[in-house]
Amino acid sequence: MCGDSMKDKEQKAFLQIGRFVLLVFITIVFGLFSYYYLMMGLNNKYEKVINYNSSSNVSYKVYLFENDYFDEPYLGMNRTYISSLINYIDIDFNYNLNFSNFVSGKYTYYVRGTIAADKIKEDDSSYWSKSYVLTEPVTLYYDNQNSFNVSTNVKIDYQKYNSLLNEFKKDYGISFNGVFRVELIVNSESKTDNIDKEIPVESLVEVKIPLTQQVIDLSIDLSNNDMENNVSEMVVDNNRAHYVFLSLGILFIIVTICLIWILFRDIRAFYLSKSQYSKTLKKILSTYDSIIVNVASVPKIDGLNVIEVNSFNELIDAHSEVRMPINYCEEIADYKSVFVLISDNMAWVYTLINHEYEKYVGNGRIKKKNKNKDNLNHEKVKKDK
Repeated sequence: MCGDSMKDKEQKAFLQIGRFVLLVFITIVFGLFSYYYLMMGLNNKYEKVINYNSSSNVSYKVYLFENDYFDEPYLGMNRTYISSLINYIDIDFNYNLNFSNFVSGKYTYYVRGTIAADKIKEDDSSYWSKSYVLTEPVTLYYDNQNSFNVSTNVKIDYQKYNSLLNEFKKDYGISFNGVFRVELIVNSESKTDNIDKEIPVESLVEVKIPLTQQVIDLSIDLSNNDMENNVSEMVVDNNRAHYVFLSLGILFIIVTICLIWILFRDIRAFYLSKSQYSKTLKKILSTYDSIIVNVASVPKIDGLNVIEVNSFNELIDAHSEVRMPINYCEEIADYKSVFVLISDNMAWVYTLINHEYEKYVGNGRIKKKNKNKDNLNHEKVKKDK
C-alpha cells in the first residue's frame, strides 16, 4: 500500500499551518497579558500635587495739606489729585496665601519703594532709579495651617520723592516719566507631610504713584500677585499589589518567550528543514499534475518489459511517445516514491529516494542519515531541470 496521497499531504500541511496560527494567537495573548501586568506592576508612581493661590487687596487715602478748597483731610481712592496739595499717601496692603493642604513654615514680608525716571518710549528701562526699604522685613512662622494673611500699612511722603525727581529733571533737562513704585514683597517657604519638596512662593503687590506732574492718577497693579500655581512630586507606592502584578508580568514574559521559541522552532522545521526529496516530489506533482494519477499501490509489472529510468525527465520523454498516464505511489512516507508508466507490454519506472534518511530493513524504522556514513545502497536523487 502506498503512503499518504497528495491530498493527505495538503491536509497535513493545512493542519500544521493551523497549528502555527493558533500558536501565534496564543503567543500574542500571553504577550498582551505580560505587557498589561508589567505596566500595572511598574506603574507604582503617582504625582502628589499641592495647589496654592494668592489674592491681594490694596486701599489708600491721599492726605492733603491745609488749603482753602478742600474741607476734608484726605481724598479716597480712584480720584485725580493735584500734586502740590498732596501731603502723604496712606496705603494699606492686605495679602492672603491659601494652600490645598496643611503646611508649616515661615514667611517674610516688607515694603519697598523705588523712585525711577523711566524712559518715555522704552519699557522697563530708566535713566535713573533708586530703591528704599520703607518697612523693615518681618518674619513669622506658622504650623499646620492652610493659609496665612499679611496686613501692613505704609505712609508715603509724596513731596519728598517728588522734589527729588524734580531736581533730577532740572539738573539734566531731560524728559522722562517719573514714578514711585510702592511694593509689598512676600516670600514664604512651606513644607507638608505629603511631599518632600519645599513650597517656595514669591509674591509682589505694587502701587504706582506718578511724580513730576501737576495732577496725578494712582494705579494699583495686582497682575504680578494674584495667581494660582502648584508644586508636584512623584511618589513611589509600595502597595503589595504592584509586586503581584510585576511577578505575573515576568511570568507571562517567560511563557511568551518560550512560545516564541517553540513557534520559530516549528516554522524552521516546517519550512527550512524540508528534505531535497520533499522539494523534488512537490515540484514533480505540481508541475505534471495533469498527467499523474495517484494510485493505492504500485502497479504489477511482472511479465512486462521493465525499463528503470534515472530521472523523471526520461519518464516524461517516454510519456510523450505513448501518451499514457503516469501512475504515482509513495510507498514509504517521506522516503520512497515510485512513478510507473505502462504501455502495452512496456513499463517505465522511476524511483525517487530520500537520501537524507536511511531505512532499517526488518523493523521498518527510518531515521536521519548519519553524515559520517556513506550510503551507497540508495539511488541518487537528481533535480529535474
